[in-house]
Amino acid sequence: DFCLSRGLGDVYKRQLTRFGWTVLAFALFIGSVMLLGFLLSSILLLMAMLILTGYWRHKVVAAIVAVALPLVLYLFFSSALNTRFPVGSLFKAIGI
Repeated sequence: DFCLSRGLGDVYKRQLTRFGWTVLAFALFIGSVMLLGFLLSSILLLMAMLILTGYWRHKVVAAIVAVALPLVLYLFFSSALNTRFPVGSLFKAIGI
């Protein structure tokens, strides 16, 4: 019984740690949108989520998903629904 409860404690501790990293990643996403823009911030957030879930072991697939999914959604919402997303002050400063 002691081993079982100790094992569950490790699982809960690992889950709380991942949850903390997830909250931090989302807070950084919110903060970075105004600096980096929505698209780049979304790509970085998705990469962070893939790393936290352990899916990053499949690096090529994860990198393709992390870049392609936000890009496709960005293009869809920009063109089909005419949604405007923040560009980011960093890109405005360099003229992109």
